Formats: sequence, C-alpha cells, structure tokens
Amino acid sequence: MQKKIILGITGSIAGYKTPELIRLLRKENIKVTPVVTENALKFVTELALETVAEELPLKDNFSLKEKIPHLNLSKTRDLLVIAPASANIIAKVANGLADNLLTNLFLSFAGPKLIVPAMHTSMYLNKITQSNIEKLKNYGVEFLGPRSGDLASGDQGLGRMVDLGLIVEKIKSQLMPALNLKNKKILITSGGTAEPIDQVRVITNNSSGKFGHCLANLASFYGAEVTLITTKEPIDNPEIHKIIKVKTSEEMSEAVKNSFKDTDYLFMAAAVSDYKVKNISNSKIRRQDSLLLELIGTKDILKSLIPDKKNQIVTGFCLDDNATLIEKAQTKLQEKSLDYIIANSFEVFGQNKRTIHLIDKNRILSYNSISLLDLSHSILEKIIK
Repeated sequence: MQKKIILGITGSIAGYKTPELIRLLRKENIKVTPVVTENALKFVTELALETVAEELPLKDNFSLKEKIPHLNLSKTRDLLVIAPASANIIAKVANGLADNLLTNLFLSFAGPKLIVPAMHTSMYLNKITQSNIEKLKNYGVEFLGPRSGDLASGDQGLGRMVDLGLIVEKIKSQLMPALNLKNKKILITSGGTAEPIDQVRVITNNSSGKFGHCLANLASFYGAEVTLITTKEPIDNPEIHKIIKVKTSEEMSEAVKNSFKDTDYLFMAAAVSDYKVKNISNSKIRRQDSLLLELIGTKDILKSLIPDKKNQIVTGFCLDDNATLIEKAQTKLQEKSLDYIIANSFEVFGQNKRTIHLIDKNRILSYNSISLLDLSHSILEKIIK
C-alpha cells in the first residue's frame, strides 16, 4: 500500500530545495501533500510544488472545499514532516499555537512527526529554541539535524538543513516498524580499503560503502550510539555519534581495535584488502614494460578481535562465488568465532538492491533483491536484542 505524508514547508531559505525532496520521495512511491506557510512561498513557488507533487500545495483552512480539512488530512496520512522547519514554526508547535493550516495539522495529527530544522546558528543555539526542541522531543517528536556548513548569511556554523537523501532515508525509516536501539553502542565498518603501491597508486576493490553507510544511518535514526569506520565519504549525518575515516587495512584494524571494547555490536561490513605491497615505493614508480609486486597478507581483523571478545555480538561479511558461498560463510563463522555472518556474491558491489544470506549457528535467512534500507532494517531487527 502506498504511504502518504504531509510535508510542511516554512519560511526558510532551504525551502527552495523542497521540490527536489518531493521528487525523491515520489520516486520511492511516497505520496506527498505539501502544506505551506505564507512565508514559505517567498522561497519556493506554488507552481514548482504543484508540478512535482501533482497536487496543489495547501495554504490555509479556508481555501479548501472539504469540511474541516486539517482533521481529514490528519486521518488519512501516515507521517507529518516539517522540512525545512524555521525557529518560528518550532516555537509555535512547541507551545500549542494553531494559527495556520500547518500548525492546526500538527496539533490534530496523532501519527509520527518529524521536524528538520534549518536556520542561522544563532537562532538554532538560542536557549529558547533549544528549550522548544527539547519540549517537542519529550512529546515524542523526531528531529533530524541540522548540520554544520555554509549559511545563507555568508557565515559558517550549525543550522543547515541535512542532505535530502538523508531526509528520505529518515522518512522511510519512520514508515517502517520502529526498532528500539536506544543505549545500544554499535560499531560499523564500511567501504573498501586501499593499499599503497607507491605515493600515488593503490590496490583496492569495488566496494561502494553503501550498505555500511545505510546500516549506520538507520541505526542512528532508531537511537543507537553509532561509530562508523569508513574509507568512503558518507552523507553528513549529525545523528551518527562518531565517524572515523581510514584508508588502509592497517588503519582500519587499529580503529576497530580501539573502538571494540566499548561496543555492544560490531558489523564488519567493510571490504578489507587481503593483500598489501611488501615494499612500498617512496616515489612514483616510472612507466616500464613490466612490474612485479611482492604482496603479503594483511591482518585478519575479525580473528585478531577474538581475545578481546566478551559480550559483544559480532557480525562478519563473506563475499564469494554463489556456488560455494554458503559453505565458505559457515566455515568463516566458525573459524572467526562470529555470532552472525552475512554472505553475498560479487554481483552486489554498488547495487541499491541486494540478495544476501544471514547465517548463524542454527539457521540461514535469505533475502532476495531487496533495498538497502529494508535489508538494514531486517538485519538490525534480527540481530539486536
């Protein structure tokens, strides 16, 4: 069944991004009803919103033909999102004001609510705004962002609306069954390592890091304290507790070892190189007819953690040919003292839909061609208790 949301748009410069947000949501088969404040229309036009949403943006209670529109909309939508949310709208809804269609909807809507702030740093960090945000959080309202960066004023600081792709992921997560991951400490590795040959060349692989990043984002949305160790540039998600950038297998090994003791769950989703160059050149190797590189094995990160493993739940990943995939994964599960292993074939690199097998000592659960977000949700649901 198609999900339907209300998208409240308020008077923020980030409002110009909302047609693209609606387009991305509709691409995910989510119906969007735009509801605008008077000031929102100073930053985005009604025609742009109508074109992408394929329905008129709603402005006030008195422009609609249906009876008591805010109540009818509240009963027929799955989620209410305000993005971008100005300091003004946050203050209004936190204090129960209902002076336009959007604030009326906020008070009458009984389902989940999400607010995505966008404003100048000084306004966001003002004690009054922070108090209003805390009040709304205590009422069960979800927040996403803001993030730091360049502001419309020319200043830099905390206040930018988060990336549109992250908003879409958050919205989709709120339309899924909720997971309670609060107070869970989750360590996730992601991306393919790069082993240097000389000062400019590396040996690497085709891992995109998408799965690990998606898993990290989703876990953070549900309240987990997430540490992400990655070789790739993730979406700027302020909900992730800590992001550690690495390049080589040695750097990843050190980062994992340093974080493992304070972890409840480890997901080793990174594609770590099995080999590295024994003698790395200190200068760029000049072009020649042939070149022989002597390779040596890298440290097996998961095996190295066995002495430090206490109550942590460890999930490894196995990549192999389909013909031997399950057998190889079960062998690794035992050899590396893993609690779970996720097995997938070479075809998954970079794909937005994956076919994988989740394996433990007692069972094999298979997922066929499902989205990264759905896959991440299923894995977190099955593993985290």
